[in-house]
Amino acid sequence: MLAPLNLHARAAAEAEVSPPHSFDLRSMQAEPLAENRRAYRLIWHAWHKKPGILTLWCDPKSCSAELRHTDGFGTYRQGTLTGLYTLRVERTKALEVMAAIDAGGLWTLDPQVRGKDGARVGLPEDSKDALCLHAPHYFIEAKDSGRSLLAYRNCQSNYMDGLTAMAPLISLFDELFPVPLALIKPDPPKETEKSKAGDQK
Repeated sequence: MLAPLNLHARAAAEAEVSPPHSFDLRSMQAEPLAENRRAYRLIWHAWHKKPGILTLWCDPKSCSAELRHTDGFGTYRQGTLTGLYTLRVERTKALEVMAAIDAGGLWTLDPQVRGKDGARVGLPEDSKDALCLHAPHYFIEAKDSGRSLLAYRNCQSNYMDGLTAMAPLISLFDELFPVPLALIKPDPPKETEKSKAGDQK
């Protein structure tokens, strides 16, 4: 008699665990991506910009793009949803963007998210000496044909790999929502002295 009760209690406890990006989703009144559609999402929590979500999805008959952002900023508050924009996207164009994201290595990204306990990965990950007080974080969420990915970046040495893979998505949203996207768009990495010296040679 005890075994069924223990199994039930364990299943109930596991069901209560929130996904690692649940706080971000709640603040922007968004749900995790549905299992029955092809979809790609970038959740960007920028420093001194407004947290936002870029989502592109396709149903059997149509494709859409949605941009959400809050009035929050920094890492001290997420804010509340203040902007929600949705547009239909020509299916051919949406599929081209999705194919470009796939070709950019999206499905090979190291997730670096602890899924079992719902906690985000410890920060900083790569060095005890690293300081990431003002580092923006982001999540990438994707679903396609039974595949699922949730990747997280904040202070990892491979921070740019996800943004590089999602560059086609960001470019599409630049075309569709140029004004609101400027509020949340990830800034390009700053040039270092080393890279400047390399350019001069």
